[in-house]
Amino acid sequence: MLGDVSVKAAHMLSLPKVSNFFCKLIQRVAPKSYQQAHGEVYVTQKFLENFAGDQVRFLARSFAVPGNHLGQQSHGFRWPYGPTAIITPFNFPLEIPVLQLMGALYMGNKPVLKVDSKVCIVMEQMLRLLHECGLPVEDVDFINADGKTMNKLLLEANPRMTLFTGSSRVADKLAFDLKGRIKLEDAGFDWKILGPDVQEVDYVAWVCDQDAYACSGQKCSAQSIVFMHENWSKSSLLSQMNELAARRKLDDLTVGPVLTFTTEAMLEHMHKLLQIPGSKVLFGGEALKDHSIPSIYGAIKPTAVFVPIEEILKDNNYELVTREIFGPFQVVTEYKGSSAPNGIGCP
Repeated sequence: MLGDVSVKAAHMLSLPKVSNFFCKLIQRVAPKSYQQAHGEVYVTQKFLENFAGDQVRFLARSFAVPGNHLGQQSHGFRWPYGPTAIITPFNFPLEIPVLQLMGALYMGNKPVLKVDSKVCIVMEQMLRLLHECGLPVEDVDFINADGKTMNKLLLEANPRMTLFTGSSRVADKLAFDLKGRIKLEDAGFDWKILGPDVQEVDYVAWVCDQDAYACSGQKCSAQSIVFMHENWSKSSLLSQMNELAARRKLDDLTVGPVLTFTTEAMLEHMHKLLQIPGSKVLFGGEALKDHSIPSIYGAIKPTAVFVPIEEILKDNNYELVTREIFGPFQVVTEYKGSSAPNGIGCP
């Protein structure tokens, strides 16, 4: 049955009218460019397409392993947890909840789904589409609530397993509250390391720009810090990154509101970094102008701050430099073969 639901839903998302509807809806609540929103819809459509027909049954395939005695075998079977919970963040309001929800349903679980309240309308519309495609209404419980209410629900309902995607702080609390019955995908401070061989500078600059500033840096995989070998400093990498960042604008949401940090908080963090000896703003470092974004959100230009690597390695600076800013903000540093810390050195 779920294979049939998947093929119908995949077909619906492949229709330009439906795809465009979800792209525009995503843009209304999780500001990102149309291309980024379309990528989310496309990945979701391909996922559903992949689990069409018999693929759901094959997902539950069991196994048998022969023993070392005649007639001895061990068998493994996939069993559903039963009552489960799924909690998803704001930055991918369609892709993350659909993939996680359908995975839970494919394996026979009864999930309760909570999507960040700022963006939950996207998943509400997707659930209506799934119902239209044959998903029984009673198979999924969908709740709109704040974090405290959902936490109380989890403690009282005591689901067999919870899948949480979000901040490290909330992840730590849930792991304790649920006594470990949880799977986590939390935040991360992500490094990019550029070795001594300088090549394809145009492409590397484009990748750095995309990794740091796509979706206004509001991805758990967003580039947080770049360690570049001194050879890259002699290339046009930084100037090209600056040019690419300068092309981003509010009009097409290639840069947009930051939903979890205020403008003041991000600029305050930048000023703290600039107090470190040798630090400087490479580009950005200013609030966006001529906009109507509420002050409870953030609005800054794509920003890069250079911090000398020898200063980063000092105990009193390390925690500050490696603080994750969930917005269009990154740290850049330079190393030589002899100055690189463990794990970064190049022969």
